[in-house]
This record gives sequence, C-alpha cells and structure tokens, in this order.
Amino acid sequence: AFQDIAQEQLRLVVPSLKHLICNVSNFESLCQSNHHLRSLGMEHRDSDPILRNFTFLHSDPTLKEAFEINKRAISYNGGASVFKRLRHKLRSFYFRGEFDVQPFVKMDAKLMPNVLELVTKTEISVGGDESRDKYYEVSNDDLGSIYRLVRNCHLPELFTFPSPESKEQYIQHIELENAKLKQNNKQLM
Repeated sequence: AFQDIAQEQLRLVVPSLKHLICNVSNFESLCQSNHHLRSLGMEHRDSDPILRNFTFLHSDPTLKEAFEINKRAISYNGGASVFKRLRHKLRSFYFRGEFDVQPFVKMDAKLMPNVLELVTKTEISVGGDESRDKYYEVSNDDLGSIYRLVRNCHLPELFTFPSPESKEQYIQHIELENAKLKQNNKQLM
C-alpha cells in the first residue's frame, strides 16, 4: 500500500519535473528551463525495494532525454556548457514539426545564419561509455525547419533585391555623405 501511494505521488511529480527541466510550452520557457539538474538521486533504485518500482521517471521520453542532455555537463571531455545543453534541447524539443516562429519574426537578419545552423544540426555521441562520450555536431538533413523559418519570417534584408533605381539613389546618397565628410576634413586641417 505504501508503494502504491508513493508511486502515485511521484507520478504526479512528473509533469512538474518536465516543466522544470524541459518546458516545451514555448521558446522562452524552454530557454529558461533548468539545464543543470542531472538526476533525482535515484541511480541506485535497483537495490532499494521501494525505489525499484519508480521506473516511470525514466519511461517518459521527454524527461529521460532532458536528463540525458543535462548529464552532459559532467562528461569526460570537459562537459557541455549550459549553452550547448540549451541548443541541444532546442534542437530536440522545439524545432520539431509546426514550431512557433514568432520568436524569430522580428529578429535582426544578421542572426538568421546562426538560427539556420541551429535548426540544421544535431549532436551525436561517440564513445560508448556515457561519462566519456564525445559529442559532435553534424548535419541532420532536415530542411523542413529551414522551410518553416524562411516561409514565415519575412526578412526583407534576406529575400529582396534592390531595384536599379534604389541602387542609384543609394550611390548618390553615399557620394553626398562622402563629399560632406571631405569638406569636414578640409575644415579640420
């Protein structure tokens, strides 16, 4: 009876843990999630008769993957920084399917290459020993995320080309500015 009550109470904790460690409700919430918590101290649950039944904590795929990403902080090769763990969570949980593009709609066009790199890469581990794995960024061949960003983020700096008239107006403007600067230089001499 105690095990049933304890297990039911812990079952209620899973949504709160997911909210804490990997809140996928929106971009900002995922960024603000906890990227440090690596476990619940239940690594030795097999030897404890009460904890042995609480495997559901690791049967939730999102929670399990979020814990695995956070555990990378202590890997052999110096560990993954908080930013690398965050990028991994964004790739794993946010940039999937019909993700919300609103956080990117008004961003500076200069940042678009970084966002495109973020959504087109994934990380793989090489090693076999979890504590000594090395992680490498590789292409994930997923063009769906790029399509979604380009289709929904109207950044004229990226997708429009100046007309010949506007180019000439720009050149005239630059030449005028240049003439003013030359005049100011002469006055300073």
